[in-house]
Amino acid sequence: MGYNRGMSKKEQQPKYIETPCPECGRIKKVLKVSLASCEGRRCSSCAAKRNHILHPEIRKTAGKKSQGETHQFISAGYRLIRLEEDDQFVEMAWWSKRLKAYYVSEHRYRMAYELDRCLTSKELVHHLDGDKLNNSPENLMITPPGKHKKSYHSGYQAGYVQGYEDGDQMVLARWTRKDLEDKEFCRREYERD
Repeated sequence: MGYNRGMSKKEQQPKYIETPCPECGRIKKVLKVSLASCEGRRCSSCAAKRNHILHPEIRKTAGKKSQGETHQFISAGYRLIRLEEDDQFVEMAWWSKRLKAYYVSEHRYRMAYELDRCLTSKELVHHLDGDKLNNSPENLMITPPGKHKKSYHSGYQAGYVQGYEDGDQMVLARWTRKDLEDKEFCRREYERD
């Protein structure tokens, strides 16, 4: 951000005000700009609690794991699973200092399991339907890094075109030929849109 002439750097800094959290009452510094939004006024712990209530699929599994279960949680839309140190795919995982465990993305783990070998960092696993939580083997495909972005772009374009065509079909199915010949009907539909 460039500085305006005639104003000190302190005057150009974002303006913060102190406001209470609407849920717990704890005082928090908030940017004046975000004050209008109720989301911006919650303290971090209340916002996290609210997020977990609204999105229960993101919740971490708590407590001890049962026989055959893995600890898992969502990060950037991907499901992560905890691996034991003796797991054959642990070399693909990363060590979390905070959680003191090895974690790997579930879609990479599933693909490695199907191939019965560890994946390299150059091998990207693509979700064919675009759903990051659908980790069934039929929905996963290994792609090189260059093709991965192209496949997402072409999938987005194909989905956009299909959605546009579906929308046209819905509009045409909704109206009969008699409706389209009725000028009053056409005027009402035009004003409605």
